[in-house]
Amino acid sequence: FLQESLNIANRFTIIGSGRADYVPALEKIVPSARGTIIAKLGSAKRQAIKASVATAFRTPTFLESYLNLPIQLQLSGLELVSSSKRDDDPNFKLGAENILATELSYLNQLSDNYQFEISAYYHRISDFIVLAPPRLSSLSDLAAGIGASVNPETGRYRVAAGGWSNQCLVQNVFGGEVGARYYAVEGLDIFANYAINYGLN
Repeated sequence: FLQESLNIANRFTIIGSGRADYVPALEKIVPSARGTIIAKLGSAKRQAIKASVATAFRTPTFLESYLNLPIQLQLSGLELVSSSKRDDDPNFKLGAENILATELSYLNQLSDNYQFEISAYYHRISDFIVLAPPRLSSLSDLAAGIGASVNPETGRYRVAAGGWSNQCLVQNVFGGEVGARYYAVEGLDIFANYAINYGLN
C-alpha cells in the first residue's frame, strides 16, 4: 500500500493511493487505486469541493472458492456436482468482482450555526460472481473420463456440473445525497439528510 498527498498554496490538496493484494485463490495480484482532489474556496476557506475516483474489488468467498457439493436431482439416481474447480475446464478460475467509483461533492461551512453538503456519485460494478448455469455432461466427457460417471460416495450418476462464474453484465449505479446540520443551541445538534440511488443494467 502506498499513499502520497500534495498541498498547493494551502488551498488545493491532492491525495493519491494504491495497493496490490496477492489473492491465493486467484493466484494473481489484484491492484486497486484511489485519487482525490480537494479545493477550498473563498478567503475564509470554509467551502470545499471534493472530487474522487477509486477502484476496488471483492475476492471470492471461501464457499465460492472451495465449493464441491453433489446435488441430487429430481430423477432418482442422478446428480449435479456443484464445484469451484472444473474438471471439464481445468484452466477456469473465478475472478474478483470489481467496482469503479466516482464522487463529486460540495461542503459549505460559512455559518457557525449550520453546515450543509451535497454530493453525487457514479459506480460501475462488473464481474458479478453468480451461480453458473448447469453444464450437461456429454459423450466426449465420458470418453475423456470426466463428467458422466457414478459418484462412489453417493452412488448417483453425475449428469451435469455447476458452480460459480463471473457475470458479463455491468451494473451502473447513480446517486446523490444532501445533508444539513444545525447546531445553534448549545448541546443540541439537528441533522437531516436525503439520499437517492438508481441502478441501471
